[in-house]
Amino acid sequence: MIVSGEKVESQVVPVGKVSGTKRPTIGFPYFLIAPISIMIAWETVSRLHLMPTLLFPSLETIVLTTLDTLTGFWGTTQWYSGALLTHASASLLRVATGFAIGGSLGVAVGILAGLSDRMCRTIDPTLQFLRPVPITAWIPLAVAWFGIHERPAIFLIALGTFFATYLNARHGVKYVDPVLVRAARMLGYNTRWEVLRTVVIWSALPNIFTGLRIGLGLAWMCVVAAEMLAVKSGLGYMLWDAYNFLRIDLIITGMISIALLGYLSDRVLLLFQRIVLKWEQ
Repeated sequence: MIVSGEKVESQVVPVGKVSGTKRPTIGFPYFLIAPISIMIAWETVSRLHLMPTLLFPSLETIVLTTLDTLTGFWGTTQWYSGALLTHASASLLRVATGFAIGGSLGVAVGILAGLSDRMCRTIDPTLQFLRPVPITAWIPLAVAWFGIHERPAIFLIALGTFFATYLNARHGVKYVDPVLVRAARMLGYNTRWEVLRTVVIWSALPNIFTGLRIGLGLAWMCVVAAEMLAVKSGLGYMLWDAYNFLRIDLIITGMISIALLGYLSDRVLLLFQRIVLKWEQ
C-alpha cells in the first residue's frame, strides 16, 4: 500500500479478529472431572475389594440395578423391579404439592413482614424460634396429627419450604432501594398499592426466586425424611427399605434418582426465573 509516495505495509486482520465476530470455541468439560473421579475411585475400591463387595458394589451392578428398576427386564431387584418410576412419581407429586403450599405461604408472609414493621415484630420472633427445629423432629407430631399417608409428608415438605422462602421474601421487600420508591412517586405512583405493584415486588423478585430455589432443595431433603417414616411409597421409602435388606445398589439407585429429579426441577425453576426476570439481564 502506497500513501503520499511512501510505502506502508498493510496489516491483514484474521477473520476471527474482526470486531463483532468470534470463532466458536468448545470449552473443556470441567464438570465431568468430579463425577469421573468419583466413579474411578468407587470402581477401584470395589474391584480391589478394599471394602466388602456387599457395601461397595461395582458400577456395573449399580447400572444393571438402575436399569432393572426402570424396566423390570431382569427381575434382579425383586419387588422393586420396574417400580422406580412409580416411586419417583409419588415423591415428585409430594414435593410439588408441599412446595406449592409452603412456597406460596412463605412468599406471602415474607412480603407482609417486609412491608410492615409491626407485622414483622409480631410474627418474626416466633418464626425464628421455630426455624432451627429440624424437620425430623416434626415427624412424630405430623404422624400423630395426620396419620401414615400423604398428608404428613406434604405437611413436612411445606414446613421445610416455608422458612427459606419467608426469609428471602422478607429481606427482598424490606431492603428495596428507597431511591426507586421515590422515583415511582415522582412518576405519579402515589398509592401504597401502586408502589408495591410497580416497584417493590419487582425489586424483591430476585430474592424471592433465590428463596424458592433454596426451598425447593429443602423440599427434596424433607420428602426423603418424611417417606422414610411417615409413608409407604416414594424414593425415601425405597431407600429405607433397601437399607433394611442391605441392598446398597438399590440405595445408590435411589440417591441418583433423587439427585436427578432435584437437579431437573431446579433447572425448570431457574428457566422460569430467567423468563420472569428478563429485565435483570
